[in-house]
Amino acid sequence: MRILVAFLLALVVAAPTTAEEPVSMERLTARLMIEALAPSSHGDWAYGWGPVSARTARHMHWHLFEPDPRDRPDDYVARRNGWIDGPGQNVGVSAFGGERRVTELSFELSRPDHRGAVFDALRAEGAGLELLRESEDFVEYRLSIAERHPANLMAIEHCTSPRSAAAQRCWTIYTLRFDG
Repeated sequence: MRILVAFLLALVVAAPTTAEEPVSMERLTARLMIEALAPSSHGDWAYGWGPVSARTARHMHWHLFEPDPRDRPDDYVARRNGWIDGPGQNVGVSAFGGERRVTELSFELSRPDHRGAVFDALRAEGAGLELLRESEDFVEYRLSIAERHPANLMAIEHCTSPRSAAAQRCWTIYTLRFDG
């Protein structure tokens, strides 16, 4: 009898665990937003292309950086594109800035009604959101989390015309703008 109980106990312990629920796109986006914020101990270099890439690269895929920087105008805006893989879709991510510094990241989620879910995911990760301004299709918050530099986070909802020949498509673009 002891052998049978031991055998059954071994089967229960060795049984495969149930697969974990896939992490939602909103949660993956929130985590990347938080990781993009520089630690408060970092100085002026905190939002350089290298440090931002190092903080975010393990959470997403980046396309190669822009070509050779020679002969660019003074007001040139560099753009680097990438994406976050997720269950059933991906999130487009773009980094914008000058030659030396990233000034903002944008995130495009292709399904509507993300706004509340992304903000809820940020709060679940421990972030604070202070409302700065809001309208029907736009909202701006001050995003903060312990031991990281704060940033402004804007969300704008877009939809194609409901009268278009194709089905109406809606998406939300979040812009994380780093301080100065």
